[in-house]
Amino acid sequence: MKCPDCGYDNPEGAVFCDDCGVSLSEAVAADSESGRGALELGQILSEHWKIAQVVHYDSRCGLYEAEDTQDPERRALVAEGHALSEALNDWIASLHKIELPIVWCPEELAVLDDRLFVVGPWPGEPVSRILDGLEPKAAVSIVRQVLLGIEALRDNGAKQCVISPEHVWCSDGQVTLLQTEPISASDDASSDCAVVIEGFSSPEMFGLMGGKISEASDVFGAGALLYYLLNKGELNIKRLGAGCFGFPNPLVGPGGPLMAVAAKALVREPLERFATVREMRLYLEEALGELEQPIGGAPADEQPAAKESADEKPDDEKPAAEKSDEEAPAEEAAESEAEADAPLSEENKTQPLPKLTAEKLAEAPAAAASRVATEELSKKTEPQEAPRASGKALPYKVGRLSNVGAVRTVNQDAFVELQVMACERDVPVSVHFLAVIDGMGGEAEGDKAASIAARSASREVLHSFLNLPGEDCEAEKDLPLAERQAAILQRAMKQANADIYAYACEAPERRGMGCTMSAALISDGILTVGHVGDTRGYHYDGELHQITRDHSVVGQLVELGALTKEEARHSPKRSLIYRALGTGADVEVETYQRIMNRGDYLFMSSDGIWEYYSDEELSGFFAAGGEPQAICDQLVATCLRRGADDNTTAIVFRYLP
Repeated sequence: MKCPDCGYDNPEGAVFCDDCGVSLSEAVAADSESGRGALELGQILSEHWKIAQVVHYDSRCGLYEAEDTQDPERRALVAEGHALSEALNDWIASLHKIELPIVWCPEELAVLDDRLFVVGPWPGEPVSRILDGLEPKAAVSIVRQVLLGIEALRDNGAKQCVISPEHVWCSDGQVTLLQTEPISASDDASSDCAVVIEGFSSPEMFGLMGGKISEASDVFGAGALLYYLLNKGELNIKRLGAGCFGFPNPLVGPGGPLMAVAAKALVREPLERFATVREMRLYLEEALGELEQPIGGAPADEQPAAKESADEKPDDEKPAAEKSDEEAPAEEAAESEAEADAPLSEENKTQPLPKLTAEKLAEAPAAAASRVATEELSKKTEPQEAPRASGKALPYKVGRLSNVGAVRTVNQDAFVELQVMACERDVPVSVHFLAVIDGMGGEAEGDKAASIAARSASREVLHSFLNLPGEDCEAEKDLPLAERQAAILQRAMKQANADIYAYACEAPERRGMGCTMSAALISDGILTVGHVGDTRGYHYDGELHQITRDHSVVGQLVELGALTKEEARHSPKRSLIYRALGTGADVEVETYQRIMNRGDYLFMSSDGIWEYYSDEELSGFFAAGGEPQAICDQLVATCLRRGADDNTTAIVFRYLP
């Protein structure tokens, strides 16, 4: 089934689009009511333009090749935006003011059945069709021209520039940037009015990272295009199931200074990208200069500064041509192989950005100053990983997110992340405690139950690892680590149960309050999970494994073979829980053990998230090796687009020793 909203071909019977996450039934109904659909070949517009080819079509934009009925050799590009706009004439006039061939300028309007089309010169073909044999020099030339076009559009009042392989066209080396509908400047530009394209739109354009669109959003789009071209049309991500935003993953792909520029542009946090598109352009030109492939036709004052002469270099830094015949070929081959294979680290620091000359920095003083300010701000605001007792960085990354959902008014979910580090007599202690808690009871203070569980269990975990001599749990120090972690989780969750139950017994109106909880302790690669209810824990080691089992009616039916997992996800009885914290004086806590290896993920969530995904979809989110926080953001955002009738909470932990 083709999604009318994004154009993706979904399997027959799909409920949600595997690309954009929208409800297919609602999108099809809306598309039917609007009467939209791609124009048929042979359709006549404005009496003399005949549609000859559908170049690209989705609900956001339609692009067509048209022939002049009077002169079949004359071609034009016909573009359809969202709807009629009162600002259209002003927008077209502003494009003509730019006077740059890089920016496509419509020349006439056409209306067909209340649908608006703009017609302009034929710009060649989309870059997606010229990827075969595209060399890095040519890719950089394309992106450089796009950046110049974005600069001109922003100088002319554009709030956002739409960038994708369908919006960038080439003809004999000339690049044309299509902007097919008015996007005017606004002081409060937000994701509500953004044109979003999977894989080429920044996180803030999906409403993440504050949802504030800025020039850094255009930097992200240009970085995605550069990455796409350098990788011959691949973003090196797997389709992560429904609602995948498709953010490019800079961990994979060719190394070198060009990819370092792309990685800097693709940083998730807007403040950490290039401050302006001009700044990105300058770094891109310098990176190409480092590869000794200057851009043809670039002004002399924009060429990289001359390198120091060979006579001034030490022997080990002289060009290969001046070294012995035996040394040069071997070193050239080694350098070429290293340049091609060098991966970028998760912090995008393995390949450093090129150094700009003083002359180039002077071209964009505002950008340079902004970058310095951003770096200082990042140092102050970003959480720093604490060192081990040995002085090494902690071997993990964590993402976490909780959202009230699209229907509820109170968030009864909670999560905990507690890092315990200590060193006594040169013996280091390093453990991570994570928990996802889902309150239940509605008016009976389910949110209070979740809060009590979070505080009570955290206090017990901290006490267990930092206990005083003579205390009851001191004997656990002699247990093997896995047994000790299991004993601590058992005690922590039972104490949480007792505290909730005692609080509920204080007043009749609190009867029925409680919560479900999945908690984990991780130390030295040993993962222990404690569990009560239908929150879940998963381990991803190349395959997705559900660690916990649901203490619910449908969970039992699945174990007995009476229901499939898919049927259980949609069962009206899926919220019936037979075991929870706080509903009785005592509770049985189940514990599980796993070994985590480098790169493995631990994923824990409330039922408000996992109910919206099949195991195959969930597995896709981790298969690409993405950042834990980005995965959390994508999971929650997709749930919100799918309705999110419950609170949504997720924790993603990645083990990186």
